[in-house]
Amino acid sequence: MKRFIAGAAALLCGAASANAAQIIADFEDGTTQGFLVSNSLDLSSFTGTSFVGAEIVNAAGGNPGRFLLTNDLAPQQGTILVKASDAFTGDLSGKGAIVWDEIDFDGLNRVFSQRLFLVGQDGTTFVFDTDLIPLNVWTARSASLTDASVWTLLDGSGSSSFADVVGDVAAVIFRTEVGQNTNRESGLDNVGFLVSEVPVPAAALLFPLGVAGVLRRRAR
Repeated sequence: MKRFIAGAAALLCGAASANAAQIIADFEDGTTQGFLVSNSLDLSSFTGTSFVGAEIVNAAGGNPGRFLLTNDLAPQQGTILVKASDAFTGDLSGKGAIVWDEIDFDGLNRVFSQRLFLVGQDGTTFVFDTDLIPLNVWTARSASLTDASVWTLLDGSGSSSFADVVGDVAAVIFRTEVGQNTNRESGLDNVGFLVSEVPVPAAALLFPLGVAGVLRRRAR
C-alpha cells in the first residue's frame, strides 16, 4: 500500500510539473501565418514597416507537412531574417522558452550560426546564438525565456534588462541563413512556446489515492 501511495504521489508530482509545446505557427493552412521574411540587416526594420522579402510556404517537406521556406532576394545581398507573427510580441514572461524546427538546404560557405533576436520596445536586443545544424535534416531548437545567461546583449542596442524585454517584446526575429555570398534556402516549422501545464491525469490520480486511504482504514 505504501509503495502504491508513494508511486502515485510521484506520478502526481511529475504530471504537475510537465512541460508542453504550444505551437503557434505550423503553416499547414498554406499561409505564412503572420511571419515576414527580409534580407535587410538594418535592425530598425525589425519593428518597422520595411520588413519585406520572399515568404513562400512549401506544400510538402516540412516536419511534417507544409513549412515556411525562406531564401535570399539576391546572391551576395543581405541575409535571411524572419520576423515572427504578433503572437510573439507583448508579455512573454509566462512562457518557458521559444521553440522551433529549422532546416538548412545549402552547404556552401557556412560561416554564420543561426540566431534568434529578442527585441524590446526601446530597441534593446538580446541574441541567442546556436550551433550549425546538419544539412537537409529538421532540427528542433529551444531558447529559454527564463535563463538570461543563454542570451547576449547586442552592442549598442539599448540598456533594458532581459526581464524587461521579455515582459514587453516588440519582435522575435530568426536569422536562418548561415552562408556567405550565395543564394540561400532554409526553412522554419512548428514555431511556438514551451509552457508549463497540469494535465488532466494529475487530477485523476487524486481519486485512487483517496480510495486507497479509505481501504487502508477499513483494513485496520
